[in-house]
Amino acid sequence: MIEKTFTQTFSAGTRIYSEGEKADVAYVIVSGQVEITTAQQQGSVTLNLLTQGQLFGEMALFENAPRSATATAVEDTVLTVVSQDQFKERLNNAEPMLRMLIRVFMARYRLSLSQTRSEGMRSQLNAPLPENTLSEETQLLAVGKFKQESELREALQNDQLQVHYQPLLHLQSGLWAGFEALIRWNHPTRGSIPPLEFITLAEETTLIIPIGLFVLRRACEDMVILQQERSKVIADAPPLFVGVNVSSKQLADLDFIERIVEVVNETGLHPSNIKLEITESMTIDYQLVVKWVRRCKELGFSVAIDDFGTGYSSMEHLLELDIDTLKIDQTFIRKMHTEDKAHKLVKGIVNLSRAFEFSIVAEGLETEQDVDSVRDMSVDYGQGYHIGKPQVLEDLLQQIKKGV
Repeated sequence: MIEKTFTQTFSAGTRIYSEGEKADVAYVIVSGQVEITTAQQQGSVTLNLLTQGQLFGEMALFENAPRSATATAVEDTVLTVVSQDQFKERLNNAEPMLRMLIRVFMARYRLSLSQTRSEGMRSQLNAPLPENTLSEETQLLAVGKFKQESELREALQNDQLQVHYQPLLHLQSGLWAGFEALIRWNHPTRGSIPPLEFITLAEETTLIIPIGLFVLRRACEDMVILQQERSKVIADAPPLFVGVNVSSKQLADLDFIERIVEVVNETGLHPSNIKLEITESMTIDYQLVVKWVRRCKELGFSVAIDDFGTGYSSMEHLLELDIDTLKIDQTFIRKMHTEDKAHKLVKGIVNLSRAFEFSIVAEGLETEQDVDSVRDMSVDYGQGYHIGKPQVLEDLLQQIKKGV
């Protein structure tokens, strides 16, 4: 058996686990076939034959009770491991009544199973779900999420994730002012995974915390390199900054900001060159956000509100949050040439930012007209495909050497 942390491979005829063994993980079949058997007086009895996409050993997710059956690979089989921690994290995030019902149902199921086995009857542990209990689409979605979460954990562990950087242009000088750090995942079999897909998955769990720290560390390390190269080409240019997105789970983690300080100290990047970006619609205790922003400022970090204008209480945020930058959402930028209201709204946000002494970033600049329009409004920075697409460090270094 070749074993990884989140994926296991079994050759044909290999036993995956035995009846009576202590259990702490379940499995999803990626490829191959698994036979589930149990010992009876007349010998081994086959309970089920499972194939790709099916979950088995699921009782281990609820408790560490001994295995109720034996699982054997019928052919060469690849399995995704589903841990108790993964399941419990999702269960703990569920609505309280749902959590209670699941625990009650599983306790009764375990009792019923024990009684069935003591009577010498055939175990139904791995029998298919009753008809109409869950739709096939729902089952596939649930199993798929566990599988992809395990793959994402493995990607983080095995350095499959990359950080790309989208340039921000200082509109008056025409020079790059900094970058936004964006994570990318190149899956070994599926290729490039859309960021929205796997970031949403990470934010459903605490996996977003180590991923966020990975992005932060890599961004700080790369920014030191970019700054050194930039100084060789343009000696008097202002220091480059890097924007790093912070999710609500990261912000709620009491140790996260101290970890940011550790990363900064270890990489040597000055705190003022890091811009921590939060969204105004974060579903979290708002006073916690206020305190977190205040602490960031005390430590010398800059704070930006990303996607400004799309939240539910923007004005209240501006009154209470001690931020440095507003990023105007690309939705308004894209409409400002065709809708007069959108143009007035962008101009109003710029005027408001000036009154509060915030710097301004216009997102989603895709044409020269976009750039000219926001430059005429005295917007500080522009970001978008017309300025530059997200790029890896090596490509940015080549451009900086050319004096960008």
